[in-house]
Amino acid sequence: MKFINITKTILLVLMTMISYQSYALENVCTRTGVVRYKLESLLQKPCHEIKNTDLEQVTHLDLKDSQITSLKIKDFEGLTQLKALSLDKNSLTTLPLGILQGQEKLEYISLKQNKISTLPENLFQGLTNLRTLDLSYNEIQQIPSTLFRGLNVEDILLTSNKIENIQPELFKGLRRLRELKLSNNQISKISAGSFSDLQNLEKLFLSKNQIKQLPSNLLSNATSLQFLNLSENKMTSLPPGFFSGAENLRILYLQYNWLSELNSNLFRYTTNLSYLYLGGNKINTLPESLFQGLSSLIVIGLNDNLISSIPDGLFQGLPALELVLLSFNELKEISYYVFSPLGFSTKAYLSISSGNLLTSETKQMLKTQLGKNVDIGM
Repeated sequence: MKFINITKTILLVLMTMISYQSYALENVCTRTGVVRYKLESLLQKPCHEIKNTDLEQVTHLDLKDSQITSLKIKDFEGLTQLKALSLDKNSLTTLPLGILQGQEKLEYISLKQNKISTLPENLFQGLTNLRTLDLSYNEIQQIPSTLFRGLNVEDILLTSNKIENIQPELFKGLRRLRELKLSNNQISKISAGSFSDLQNLEKLFLSKNQIKQLPSNLLSNATSLQFLNLSENKMTSLPPGFFSGAENLRILYLQYNWLSELNSNLFRYTTNLSYLYLGGNKINTLPESLFQGLSSLIVIGLNDNLISSIPDGLFQGLPALELVLLSFNELKEISYYVFSPLGFSTKAYLSISSGNLLTSETKQMLKTQLGKNVDIGM
């Protein structure tokens, strides 16, 4: 009797194993064609011979440019060791909820250059090892407020979509985020507090949107921010203390907006700023203390504006300055003291050659003062 019971137990175990393997085999063979062929190619086996242990060997799955229009919920089942998934350059419009369940080891997901318009709210739930998420070049208009909830992601790329606004909950809890790309969308509104949890954010891209104004405290916790691109928007002004939390900012792009006046304290807290681009705006006057305290400033771009005069002390106290761009303004005369040896860095180069109406006396004075370090078109 004991022997019979042992035999029954063994048979039961064997049947369970066969059933489990058969499930895996059937599952692989019934997956979306492109996925099935890719797995067969990677594992060098026909689908009906692929076991769960085989699937666990797959760490990278590249399905880009495969003309995929849709995927099944079980397409990635069993790929428990998968670390990188690329679905670039397909025609996906969405992904089924649950398709990424069981892929807890995923570190990289790229879905760029598809036709994605919507994504399920909890699509990325449980992917705590995810570091890079690329959703750029799609047709996303609205993002579910909890889409990124619980992630430890470091890079989120949303460039070239159709996003219209950023809600305050969207990036909540993403304290490890280092790079956020939102350029070339249709963003007109960013709610206050949207970036309040992004203390480790180093790079923020917001160029080529429809932004007219920004909350004064938007960057209040951006203590790690080093790069900010706000170019090609529709901003007419910036709040006086807008950069007060971004004391480590080094590179700032503000060109091609509608800025006409700049508050004298606008850059007061950005003492580490090295590259400042303000070209292509409607700036007509510059406060004399605008760059005061910016001892690390290397490049100042003021080209393509409406500047008609420059305060005497504007460039004083800038020992690191190497390049000033002032072409295409409305300058006629410039005071001797603006670029005098006592107030202007001896290694700085001035580009002022085109688009101004400088008098011959002013041109000669600049040539005498700066020698080879000036381009005045003479």
